[in-house]
Amino acid sequence: MSELAESTKKAESERIPINKVVGRIDDVYYFCEDLFDHGSFKGATGEEIAAIPKREYDDRMSDENVMDCYEDAWRKTVSSGRTKLGLVEWVQDIVCYEGEEVMFDPCDYEAEMQIRAITGFDEDDYPVLECVGCGRIFSDEMTWDEIYEPEVWEKIREYEGTE
Repeated sequence: MSELAESTKKAESERIPINKVVGRIDDVYYFCEDLFDHGSFKGATGEEIAAIPKREYDDRMSDENVMDCYEDAWRKTVSSGRTKLGLVEWVQDIVCYEGEEVMFDPCDYEAEMQIRAITGFDEDDYPVLECVGCGRIFSDEMTWDEIYEPEVWEKIREYEGTE
């Protein structure tokens, strides 16, 4: 019996970590974090992940774009008296502290490593793999362009009640 089959037999009101890239639809990769079973409520959770090309990364991280994105927040911070910094300095502080997370929602580290291994995406060409959706992301209507873990997909369908 496989490790996945063995671990899912024990699923009485608990979460079962999966942490596998299940497949790809278009340019979005689907990572299953875990299966859960709470008696009458069970399913799978995960992340939808998009690889961000260098050109898009550079555009979103440009000074102009970052300042544009944060200007309203800066104005509210100034008006509430929580900063005396100008917009440029305030945004520089945020970027210095938060890095690229000011403009991106990075995906799970394990998911990133798996996707980079599957695709060969290099950090120079695709600096960020971004989480573009999460939670109960799997459905029976999914039409995979590529499936990497068919056994995991079958378990997901079983837990989601769509089999």
